[in-house]
Amino acid sequence: MVSKVSTVLVVAVLIYVFFLLYQSVYTNWQTSKRIKNLKLDLVELERDKLRLESLIAYYKTNSFQELEARKKLGFKMPNEKVITVKVEEEQEKQEKVLDQTKNEPPVQIKSNFEKWLDYFKGSEV
Repeated sequence: MVSKVSTVLVVAVLIYVFFLLYQSVYTNWQTSKRIKNLKLDLVELERDKLRLESLIAYYKTNSFQELEARKKLGFKMPNEKVITVKVEEEQEKQEKVLDQTKNEPPVQIKSNFEKWLDYFKGSEV
Protein backbone atom coordinates (compact mmCIF):
# COMPACT_ATOMS: atom_id res chain seq x y z
CA MET A 1 0.00 0.00 0.00
CA VAL A 2 2.85 2.31 0.83
CA SER A 3 4.43 1.69 -2.55
CA LYS A 4 1.22 2.68 -4.39
CA VAL A 5 0.98 5.92 -2.45
CA SER A 6 4.64 6.67 -3.04
CA THR A 7 4.35 5.98 -6.80
CA VAL A 8 1.25 8.19 -7.04
CA LEU A 9 3.08 10.89 -5.12
CA VAL A 10 6.17 10.58 -7.35
CA VAL A 11 3.98 10.73 -10.49
CA ALA A 12 2.16 13.80 -9.14
CA VAL A 13 5.48 15.51 -8.37
CA LEU A 14 6.81 14.64 -11.85
CA ILE A 15 3.66 16.03 -13.48
CA TYR A 16 4.01 19.21 -11.45
CA VAL A 17 7.70 19.52 -12.38
CA PHE A 18 6.89 19.02 -16.09
CA PHE A 19 4.11 21.61 -15.80
CA LEU A 20 6.52 24.12 -14.26
CA LEU A 21 9.10 23.31 -16.94
CA TYR A 22 6.52 23.82 -19.71
CA GLN A 23 5.39 27.09 -18.16
CA SER A 24 8.98 28.29 -17.92
CA VAL A 25 9.76 27.35 -21.54
CA TYR A 26 6.56 28.98 -22.81
CA THR A 27 7.26 32.19 -20.88
CA ASN A 28 10.84 32.20 -22.21
CA TRP A 29 9.54 31.74 -25.79
CA GLN A 30 7.04 34.60 -25.40
CA THR A 31 9.71 36.86 -23.94
CA SER A 32 12.18 36.13 -26.73
CA LYS A 33 9.46 36.73 -29.33
CA ARG A 34 8.60 40.08 -27.72
CA ILE A 35 12.29 41.06 -27.58
CA LYS A 36 12.63 40.25 -31.28
CA ASN A 37 9.60 42.40 -32.13
CA LEU A 38 10.89 45.25 -29.99
CA LYS A 39 14.29 45.10 -31.72
CA LEU A 40 12.55 45.34 -35.10
CA ASP A 41 10.55 48.32 -33.85
CA LEU A 42 13.77 49.90 -32.60
CA VAL A 43 15.42 49.52 -36.01
CA GLU A 44 12.38 51.08 -37.68
CA LEU A 45 12.32 53.97 -35.22
CA GLU A 46 16.04 54.61 -35.73
CA ARG A 47 15.48 54.67 -39.50
CA ASP A 48 12.63 57.15 -39.05
CA LYS A 49 14.79 59.25 -36.75
CA LEU A 50 17.57 59.42 -39.35
CA ARG A 51 15.07 60.35 -42.06
CA LEU A 52 13.59 63.11 -39.90
CA GLU A 53 17.04 64.41 -38.96
CA SER A 54 17.97 64.64 -42.63
CA LEU A 55 14.71 66.46 -43.36
CA ILE A 56 15.41 68.92 -40.57
CA ALA A 57 18.91 69.50 -41.94
CA TYR A 58 17.44 70.08 -45.42
CA TYR A 59 14.80 72.47 -44.07
CA LYS A 60 17.56 74.54 -42.45
CA THR A 61 19.44 75.00 -45.74
CA ASN A 62 19.28 78.28 -47.63
CA SER A 63 18.25 76.55 -50.85
CA PHE A 64 15.09 75.15 -49.24
CA GLN A 65 14.23 78.46 -47.62
CA GLU A 66 14.71 80.27 -50.93
CA LEU A 67 12.60 77.71 -52.79
CA GLU A 68 9.76 77.95 -50.27
CA ALA A 69 9.89 81.74 -50.33
CA ARG A 70 9.57 81.65 -54.12
CA LYS A 71 6.73 79.12 -54.10
CA LYS A 72 4.59 80.27 -51.23
CA LEU A 73 5.41 83.96 -50.88
CA GLY A 74 6.21 84.86 -54.49
CA PHE A 75 9.65 86.23 -53.68
CA LYS A 76 12.29 86.77 -56.33
CA MET A 77 15.98 87.59 -56.37
CA PRO A 78 17.08 91.16 -57.08
CA ASN A 79 17.39 91.88 -60.82
CA GLU A 80 15.44 88.73 -61.60
CA LYS A 81 12.56 88.73 -64.07
CA VAL A 82 9.53 86.56 -63.44
CA ILE A 83 7.55 85.18 -66.37
CA THR A 84 4.00 83.93 -65.91
CA VAL A 85 2.49 81.37 -68.24
CA LYS A 86 -1.26 81.31 -68.78
CA VAL A 87 -2.80 77.89 -68.85
CA GLU A 88 -6.18 78.95 -70.23
CA GLU A 89 -5.55 77.40 -73.66
CA GLU A 90 -5.08 73.96 -72.16
CA GLN A 91 -8.23 74.34 -70.06
CA GLU A 92 -10.22 75.41 -73.13
CA LYS A 93 -9.02 72.32 -75.03
CA GLN A 94 -10.10 70.09 -72.17
CA GLU A 95 -13.52 71.77 -72.02
CA LYS A 96 -13.99 71.25 -75.79
CA VAL A 97 -13.18 67.57 -75.46
CA LEU A 98 -15.68 67.24 -72.60
CA ASP A 99 -18.36 69.02 -74.65
CA GLN A 100 -17.76 66.71 -77.60
CA THR A 101 -18.08 63.60 -75.44
CA LYS A 102 -21.35 64.91 -73.98
CA ASN A 103 -22.85 65.36 -77.47
CA GLU A 104 -22.00 61.83 -78.63
CA PRO A 105 -24.71 59.18 -78.24
CA PRO A 106 -24.05 56.68 -75.45
CA VAL A 107 -22.46 53.42 -76.47
CA GLN A 108 -24.79 50.46 -76.21
CA ILE A 109 -23.18 47.70 -74.20
CA LYS A 110 -24.36 44.18 -74.93
CA SER A 111 -24.29 41.39 -72.43
CA ASN A 112 -22.18 38.32 -73.06
CA PHE A 113 -25.33 36.29 -73.81
CA GLU A 114 -26.45 38.81 -76.46
CA LYS A 115 -23.02 38.71 -78.05
CA TRP A 116 -23.20 34.92 -78.34
CA LEU A 117 -26.67 35.12 -79.86
CA ASP A 118 -25.39 37.64 -82.42
CA TYR A 119 -22.46 35.35 -83.18
CA PHE A 120 -24.65 32.32 -83.82
CA LYS A 121 -27.15 34.36 -85.88
CA GLY A 122 -24.30 35.70 -87.99
CA SER A 123 -24.98 39.30 -87.02
CA GLU A 124 -22.29 41.90 -86.51
CA VAL A 125 -20.37 41.62 -83.32
